[in-house]
Order: sequence, then structure tokens, then C-alpha cells
Amino acid sequence: MSLAEFKEVAAKVAAFKTVPEEAIFAEFYSLYKQATAGDCTDAAPKGSDSLSVAKHNAWVALKGTSKEDAQKKYVAKAKELAPKYEK
Repeated sequence: MSLAEFKEVAAKVAAFKTVPEEAIFAEFYSLYKQATAGDCTDAAPKGSDSLSVAKHNAWVALKGTSKEDAQKKYVAKAKELAPKYEK
């Protein structure tokens, strides 16, 4: 899998017609962040915004995952769920 393929798939995910439920959204976010930025160094979000907390926790859970592995997982998840969210 190439970086170009990852970027192409990420653009398709950003264009999903239906917004995924919170857990799936957080998974996509965390895989994308791990694939592009590496391990999370951000402080945990304050407050009760459940989506922000879910995104942060999902990203932290990927600590140690290589950027390449995160890209592969992101692409696989996108291909699996695209039919559901492209509609």
C-alpha cells in the first residue's frame, strides 16, 4: 500500500455522505492521526465532550503502532465500511 492510496482513501472517508457513529468516527480519527502524526502526545481533553474523549482515547490506544500499520488498518476499515457510509 502506498502513501498515495492512503491519501486517496482518506479523501473518500472525509466525503462520506453519512457520518459514522461516534465509536467508528473515533476509530477513523485515531488511525488517521497515528498514520500521519504517530503516537499521541496531546493532553486528554477537558470537559464532557464525549466525542473528543473517544477520539483521544482511541488514539492513545494505538501507541506504538507504526505509521505504516495505521495506514493499512485505516484503508482496510474504510474499504469495509464504505458501502454503509457512502450512501
